[in-house]
Amino acid sequence: MKKFYFILSVAVIALSLTVSCGNGRADVPEGSVEVSVGGNDIMMVRIEPGKFVMGGTSEQTECDYYSEKPEHSVVITKPFYISQTEVTQELWEYVMGTNPSMYKAHDDTEKGLPVINVSWYDCKEFIKKLNELTGRKFRLPTEAEWEFAARGAGKGYSLPYAGSKFVDRVACMATNSEGRPHPVAQYGPNEIGIYDMSGNVWEWVEDNFQQYKPGELTDPLVHVNDTLSHSVRGGSFTDRQSKCRTSSRDGNWPDYKQTNLGFRLAMDE
Repeated sequence: MKKFYFILSVAVIALSLTVSCGNGRADVPEGSVEVSVGGNDIMMVRIEPGKFVMGGTSEQTECDYYSEKPEHSVVITKPFYISQTEVTQELWEYVMGTNPSMYKAHDDTEKGLPVINVSWYDCKEFIKKLNELTGRKFRLPTEAEWEFAARGAGKGYSLPYAGSKFVDRVACMATNSEGRPHPVAQYGPNEIGIYDMSGNVWEWVEDNFQQYKPGELTDPLVHVNDTLSHSVRGGSFTDRQSKCRTSSRDGNWPDYKQTNLGFRLAMDE
């Protein structure tokens, strides 16, 4: 792996860039940024500040009352970026030199599979190296940022899944996955052009996993200790539809690795 050679190109996208991905073309918001690292393009979707109700809201009909309640207001005060897709095996291998995933591509038609079998600690190490390569400020999304983006930054508030009220339109899940993850962006995007926030693989976020508290929160980040359980979001190819809802959440120890667990990137300006 020639780490000393990489291609870095950053394009600030003007007025609703249209990009090719998976099942078609998805519009992403003005100001989104594309970063290319070793031939791997990372589309970072710009999310503007906003306010939303997080947790088990009325359309989340099968919510878990322990983990998703109480629903509560969240204010996001700063713009941020979140990756249009989950981190792929190709990008991980370029940065880290190895591919820990159990399910790998059989042929060219399966390129773009999400990386799996990575712990929270592994993700942090990957991000450190990626930032060294690019000079950018990549990180894991906070749990509130993740849910705000999954809900279309306020545009998909009434939908139980990320981009649709019909789970099979947007999610690789137990009933359509054939027992393995699918390449990213093979199902429909949400309202702001982000893929696979319902299904495919669970995604690590920055926060420790704790029960929600009532009241309005501003830019929340629940960080007690790196060694405690961390939240994972979005459901996976092994899960039923209730786990693929935008408010569904779970927690795992930071050294935990699983064949249905990966992540996506966030980035600061």
